[in-house]
Amino acid sequence: MRMLYLRQPVTTDELQSWCQPTAYSFLENALDHAQRLQFLVQQGDMWHLNTTFREEFQNALTGRGPATSFGSLAEGTDSHSVDVAFLDNYAKTGWESVLQFMVGQRGERNPHPAVLNILEKSGLMERTGLQPADLVITHSGFQFLLQDINSQVWALLLQYLSMVKDLGMEEDDVLNFIFFLSSLELGSAYSTEVLTETQATVLMDMVAFGIVYRRKKKSKRFYPTRLATTLTNGKAAIRQTESEQEGYILLETNYRLYAYTTSELQIAILKLFVDITFRFPTFVMGVITRESIERALKKNITAEQIIQYLTTNAHPLMRKTSPILPLTVVDQIRLWEMDMNRFTVHAARHVWQFPTRDEYETLRNYAKSINGLLACSDTRWWLVIKAESFQSVATYTRRIMEQRRARKSRSALGAAAAAGAAAGAPGSTDADGMH
Repeated sequence: MRMLYLRQPVTTDELQSWCQPTAYSFLENALDHAQRLQFLVQQGDMWHLNTTFREEFQNALTGRGPATSFGSLAEGTDSHSVDVAFLDNYAKTGWESVLQFMVGQRGERNPHPAVLNILEKSGLMERTGLQPADLVITHSGFQFLLQDINSQVWALLLQYLSMVKDLGMEEDDVLNFIFFLSSLELGSAYSTEVLTETQATVLMDMVAFGIVYRRKKKSKRFYPTRLATTLTNGKAAIRQTESEQEGYILLETNYRLYAYTTSELQIAILKLFVDITFRFPTFVMGVITRESIERALKKNITAEQIIQYLTTNAHPLMRKTSPILPLTVVDQIRLWEMDMNRFTVHAARHVWQFPTRDEYETLRNYAKSINGLLACSDTRWWLVIKAESFQSVATYTRRIMEQRRARKSRSALGAAAAAGAAAGAPGSTDADGMH
């Protein structure tokens, strides 16, 4: 901020004079980061702010620049105006519906196709069929559920940014509009008439995420929700209840679990690895079994992720003990995972009866190079190759055999020619002698 209105560059000594000697290491680290972000420029021993950065920062502080830099407030009264409480509920309901879909809790309506596409492209869900219901959560998807809301929103926005070129938009324009949304005021209505074509397209996608509220597709005003206004300030995007903030899970040594929550999302997450036996107005009761853990493992959820979720959401009463979770339950969850992972089943083809060791080693090395080799015997000359790799190995084998046959054919022709030449030389001499 000191450099923002300085017309002349400053020296390294001047920068150091602005902080305590004990903080020089922090200064060097800050200068290094600023250089990498390219808003601070070093020329010899002199430092100055990037000209564009300085001018735009000054405009932001003083309100200069285009009149729509921080949005254009919608004019006139809105008979369908909404308040902050409505926007918070809209954002929470919309976002939790996406998370509930991820854990298999299907509602009356599926999330917007754009959201489903991002969930699949990001690897948070994988497809087992053609219908939306055929999307299932992955290992990365469950790890995604363990993150705070702000991190989840940014994760999907970054995936969205990676896909915008396919939609005919530029990443810089989209990212700029996302930051623009984060600068708007919660509860205020903004006009859509000043938006560019790219911004209008992105706005519709942000509505699908619950980041923006727009009553109808043709409405001329929109409202940013807390999911938008907290993108860059670090505050919680969705307000949680007191029990959600402190933890709500009690786990006993007999594998019984009590969850003091009414959140459909949290109950749906628990159902991934807990058999829910009873549901009451203020809590649910269930039990962790071998079958429930195996069900979670088959969905690519790991034992460590389950343990992490239970620890993160443990009730305050459990946090008074050390360790937080009963060791018998934690160890058993890990043992169930180890037991299930003891064997791995692969569709495969068995190849044997190689005529020579050279052919065996050639095929073995090729199968290894394409990650298609499951097992082999260098003494008995047999291979076990993945079924999906077998066609590639077979094609390679035919090509090698054809090359060898061609070499043998050329060698045979060469040998025949040499033999013919050798046989013809004495006969020619005799003929000359007779002549």
